[in-house]
Amino acid sequence: MFLEEQQIDYLKESIVFPFLPKKHIKRFDQKSGIFMSKQVPLLLIAEVKNQDDSDDEDNTKPKGEIIKILFKYGDDLRQDNLVLQFFRIMDEMWMEKNMNMEMVRYKVLETGNEVGYIEFVDNSEVIGSVHKWRGFWQGPFAEKSMYEYFKQEIYPIHMKKNMSILKQE
Repeated sequence: MFLEEQQIDYLKESIVFPFLPKKHIKRFDQKSGIFMSKQVPLLLIAEVKNQDDSDDEDNTKPKGEIIKILFKYGDDLRQDNLVLQFFRIMDEMWMEKNMNMEMVRYKVLETGNEVGYIEFVDNSEVIGSVHKWRGFWQGPFAEKSMYEYFKQEIYPIHMKKNMSILKQE
């Protein structure tokens, strides 16, 4: 599963991801690779070194925490950060009302002009699949495709559950 020849010698150096500076990388997973999308982002999958890991190469120990990061080039990640700040504010407002909308707030770090890192979220929906829900040709061009998706797929699950909380106040 892990590429043994890519193990890191921590006596000489230590590698961390930029927005997880306290998590030292033990080794990279061989499943790391490139996504075949427009901007061809690089997915980096790594095992984090546990505090009790010694410097010897003991592969019999259970795996440590696995982290996944996308390295992107060619997208303005400032826009992503702006939207995520809005999500954080809305999530905090909902949580104050005991409404758990199960928002996933991932990390984004711009490291330069249209360059940066994004925390990878497993089992997430990309916008293309949301548009396909409406129809391959119609979805991206339909004025209300996102609204309809949320109204029919997300609302019944989360909002109806949380509406009773609002009515109690």
